[in-house]
Amino acid sequence: MERLNSFKFDEGQSTQTLPQKPSPMLLLTDSRPRQKDEVLRVQEPDNDIKLKTEEEDEKADKNNCSKEFLKFSRKLANLMTQHLQQKTDVLMKFISYSGSVISVIYGISGLTAPNLSELVTIQIECLEKLWGSYKEMISYSKNKKICIVKSEDWSRLYSKSDFRTAIKELVVNTKTKFSSLDLSLMCQIENIFEFFSSTLYYVNLIFSFMMIQKDQSDKGKYLRELKTIENFLVMMLSADLYKNYNHRSGKFAIECCGKCKVCRSKNISPSFQLQLERGRTKSDLMKTFISISITDLTNVSDDTIFNFFNLTATYI
Repeated sequence: MERLNSFKFDEGQSTQTLPQKPSPMLLLTDSRPRQKDEVLRVQEPDNDIKLKTEEEDEKADKNNCSKEFLKFSRKLANLMTQHLQQKTDVLMKFISYSGSVISVIYGISGLTAPNLSELVTIQIECLEKLWGSYKEMISYSKNKKICIVKSEDWSRLYSKSDFRTAIKELVVNTKTKFSSLDLSLMCQIENIFEFFSSTLYYVNLIFSFMMIQKDQSDKGKYLRELKTIENFLVMMLSADLYKNYNHRSGKFAIECCGKCKVCRSKNISPSFQLQLERGRTKSDLMKTFISISITDLTNVSDDTIFNFFNLTATYI
């Protein structure tokens, strides 16, 4: 840069510093003959400004996180549908446990408990349809205009109330026939369906969070390496925070710029700071439990699954 900003005249003249753009008066009054390379050197600062602008644009692109959540969603949807379609051993352990818990509630309610295998089947079917629908909605091949995931679509996966509504819709419209499981009756008895949907919600939350933390496939590693992954984990546990997240900057409202439409939104709750802190505390709690209790996905004990459900239902 010193070479670009300094110019030494011939014939023993002293070194002078040229401005970024040579003054027109300087060019008019300085009639001394110039060499060809001197003219080129005078013009170089313009190229330097251009390079500086390109560097700033490149830096801005690196700070632009607008596509991160879409990448995250697509990879997570692929990972979840893969486990659901293949009925992997680790998934079946969690689904079987939740099925046995739902069966107990039937007994407590004075009803004949359905076969465990049918309770397992309906859970997998519901999750597979839910994630399949989400995967299709965010797929570029199906939706070429998509640039961001809508908050209502995210809430169907991770807001307990919206998840419950989505599951009920799937159960009511299922075509699968069961011999011991009366889906119509299950939907009609409020406490049965409430427990069924809540238990399945915890399965979905626990399993997807655990896969992000522990899955050793390329998909799992990709998810963990996303630069804003910690924010996404928080929004899995506190879905309401999603609508106050600036995807471009990769920051939540009040932590962003204070000027954008996310920061100045009227939808920001007065208790938003507290909600955000709670979301991060929940995320830390889940990560700590997984790191301590689950070292190998092929060897998750029944006690670990029980404790995981208990932790999630109590504190999340």
